[in-house]
Amino acid sequence: TEYRNVREVKPDVVVSDSRFSAVLASLMAGVPVVAILNQPRVLLPGLPGRVPGLQKLVDLGSGYFWSLSRAVIVPDFPPPYTIGEDHVRGLPARIASRIEFSGPLVEVPREPSPLIDSNGKNVVLFMISGPEAERKPLEELVDHIIRRGIPNDIFLLVSLGQPGGGDLVAGGEGYRIYRWIEDKWAAMASADLVVSRGGHTSIAESLLLGKPLLLIPVPGHTEKLANSRSVERKGLGRVLSQEILNQGDPARGFFEAVRRILEGPIPDRARKFSRRFSSWRSMARVEAIIEGVADTYSILSES
Repeated sequence: TEYRNVREVKPDVVVSDSRFSAVLASLMAGVPVVAILNQPRVLLPGLPGRVPGLQKLVDLGSGYFWSLSRAVIVPDFPPPYTIGEDHVRGLPARIASRIEFSGPLVEVPREPSPLIDSNGKNVVLFMISGPEAERKPLEELVDHIIRRGIPNDIFLLVSLGQPGGGDLVAGGEGYRIYRWIEDKWAAMASADLVVSRGGHTSIAESLLLGKPLLLIPVPGHTEKLANSRSVERKGLGRVLSQEILNQGDPARGFFEAVRRILEGPIPDRARKFSRRFSSWRSMARVEAIIEGVADTYSILSES
């Protein structure tokens, strides 16, 4: 179907969003292709240690496939600031030479207005998202925190990540819980700290606004685990494992991690990171790369 579509449309260039079949279809149709993907390198959980050489074999295979594109756009910050650095490290030269770091493909509004007035409290924003199995542990953590009692200097702002309504589910002294927060930028503008599962987009959006992160990655999810560890290595946040939260008093462990972040150097580093990339025009970079591939192919075809 993709091959037929390319043949019928006759484009100057095809842009494939993390889909290798579109790369193959475009090559078969004789049209240059640009790939956009966060993970040129696929990390395998656990297995490579038991099967020596498997990760290298996967790296070579995926590197070859994606290098069939004229350019590979990684929508991430350039090294050494790359969130998904484990997914671009040690790649075969064939694909490494084609990679262009565009910066995250998100449009950050200028000076977004805060959603709430914190009254001098530190606002901790839970951006809960994903399938139900991923949301549930964080929902249970929030419930436990509220039942145990929220410290007087902390305000919890929670989006349960349930599309279909922006209703206020519950609220009280020190917290508000929404089914869905329509204006995520307003919510993040209110926050002193963002709690996330470690998804690439939520990390990028938080850092572009200069917000430090407390990351609770999904167990066994290699991308989110790698993203979270990368943020911690850069001193822009901390990782709190879900397994630790399942032991003893999860609220105590959670607030200990919150205070280590808020009372340390991480918030200042996050603000400096935001200033560094405040004028970074990611979409313009992507457009320039795509147009460059199309123009080069046009010149070669004419000659």
